[in-house]
Amino acid sequence: MARMVNIQWVDFLLMPFNSTTDQSFTMGKVHLVPVKKVAIVLNDSRHYVISKAHPKGKEAIDAMNKGLKLLRVKGVITKAYQQAGFFIDKKNIHILNEAIIHL
Repeated sequence: MARMVNIQWVDFLLMPFNSTTDQSFTMGKVHLVPVKKVAIVLNDSRHYVISKAHPKGKEAIDAMNKGLKLLRVKGVITKAYQQAGFFIDKKNIHILNEAIIHL
């Protein structure tokens, strides 16, 4: 996708903000920089799949839930999302699709 912007097949690309100081993205010789103070919110979620039919399925689900609860309490999950560019400070950025986010 970054190459398509670079060769001008497309004008822009939707992607999470990077954790670099300028939130830019570099892939090889392609260097993309986000439009300052502008964003689009993409309501999304992350999931894991564990089979209930697996002999150790319940054990795995219980272990995952226990671990996720611990990570959530310690703030590790939020910190990881922030560092990955998924959570941004919405007070300093104009959200282009704010009117339709909660429809």
